[in-house]
Order: sequence, then C-alpha cells, then structure tokens
Amino acid sequence: MLIRETLHQIKLKNLLLFYSANICILLSLLSILGIFFDTRLILGINPWIKVLKFDVSIGIYLFTLIWILKDLHPRFIREISFKTVICLFVEIFLITIQAIRGVTSHFNQSTALDGIIFSVMGIFITYNTYLIGKVLYKLIKTPPHIPLIHLRALQYGLITLLYGSFIGGYMSSQTGHSVGMKDGGPGLFFVNWNTLAGDLRVPHFIGLHGIQVFMILGFLISCLNIGKSIGSKILLGCFIAFITANTLILIEALNGLPFIH
Repeated sequence: MLIRETLHQIKLKNLLLFYSANICILLSLLSILGIFFDTRLILGINPWIKVLKFDVSIGIYLFTLIWILKDLHPRFIREISFKTVICLFVEIFLITIQAIRGVTSHFNQSTALDGIIFSVMGIFITYNTYLIGKVLYKLIKTPPHIPLIHLRALQYGLITLLYGSFIGGYMSSQTGHSVGMKDGGPGLFFVNWNTLAGDLRVPHFIGLHGIQVFMILGFLISCLNIGKSIGSKILLGCFIAFITANTLILIEALNGLPFIH
C-alpha cells in the first residue's frame, strides 16, 4: 500500500515525466530480451547492454526530475519537462537504431549516416545540459520556499550533474572514452569500464548520478534534526569531498589508468 501511495503521489506531481519514466522501464525490459536473443557483439559486448544502460539511467533521471521540479512555477515545470523528454527520447531512439544496425552509437563517424546520427545525439544532449543549467540557475536565483537542506541538496546535486555532463562533452570532443588505447577490450561486468586503460565514462557516470546521491543525503541529514546550519555545513563538506574524489578519478583516467587495476 505504501509503495502504491508513493507512486500515486509521484504520478500526480508530473504526469509527463512519470509516464515517460515508465516507458523507459518498459524499454529496459525489451532491451533485456534483446540481450538474451541477439548474439551479435559490438566492440566485444552485446549491443543491447548499452541500450539497457541508457534506458535505466534515463528512467531514473526522469523520476528524479519530478522531485527536482515539483516546487517550481508550473509553467517552468511544463517547459523543462517537455523539452527534457524530447531530448532524452531522441537519445534513446538513436542509440536503439544503432544497436539494431549493429554499429556503435557514440563517437561513430565511420559513414555519413553514422556521423549525422552522432551529431544529432550531441545536439540534443547538449541542449539537455543547457536545461539542467537553467534549472540550477532558477534554484539559485529565485529559490522556492523549501527547507534549506533540501534546497542545498538540489543545488549541489545539479552541479555534480553538470560536471558529469561536461566530462561527456569532453569525451565527444576526443571521439572516444578510453585513454591509452582504442575503445573496446576487456571491461568490468555490465558497465564495461576499461580494465586496461583510463576510461572517462567512470567520472562521467559518477557525476551524472551525483544528483541522486545528494538528494538522498539531504533526506538523511533532514531526518537527523540537527539544525539547518550544521546540516548545511555537513552537506557542503560532502559536496566538496564528492567533487574532489570525482576529479581525482578523472585525472586518473586522463593519465591512462583504469578505475580498477
């Protein structure tokens, strides 16, 4: 009953994001079927694993965005929600098309068509990064009347999200995620992070999902009832530690060292 009531509350806050996130869940189930029934390999891994990772990651982000936006102006919520869904579903669609074709989606410029697809993906994901920045600006410039701990958690989380997005932009400029060798080769289970060379996907992933980390931290700190001043300082300390750790991981990757040796 509690889970059903919680889902109902989430649904009422933003129908577009709620149903879009559920579509991602459905797509992830289809991707799992693809993993079992498609025996092809792209750079040594099943093509549907990448599709699954994006289905799940985007679905989590859309659910998260419901809570990020819920206290802002309704018109602003509608604008960000609609544009975000367009951007991310274009991304999912093109990654899926490339998986069906049996070729890589990111950094692929081997043919004119592949180059166009990669460029379109870049345009839409760059615009989505702009939307993230727009939400962060709104939360800083005209913050809603919410508890300070919750507000700081959203602000810090969005900064880490932007940090991870910029790392993604850098990967695109390098037309690859590996440092010290070509993309491909042995990697960690499922995520396939390179175990022989540096892999920029690691700090990219950590940065992107920092928003969920800080929202959870904000909730836990609020539950401690230690006062907003001390709570804010704890949250700031966690933010500095998080950014520092991810920067060190980024430097390690840029030096060609794998995340796990």
